[in-house]
Amino acid sequence: MAKKTYEAPKFEKLGSFEAMTKGSSDGNFTDAVFPSDTPRGELTFS
Repeated sequence: MAKKTYEAPKFEKLGSFEAMTKGSSDGNFTDAVFPSDTPRGELTFS
């Protein structure tokens, strides 16, 4: 069985960190699993 040649990982810049994370924020309401406008205090974790 022949050994495979090592290929180093490649890095491709897709944009600035700021532009790519622009949509995320820390607020008082969730935007995913719980219904819209669920207050942070009513979130439950298991």
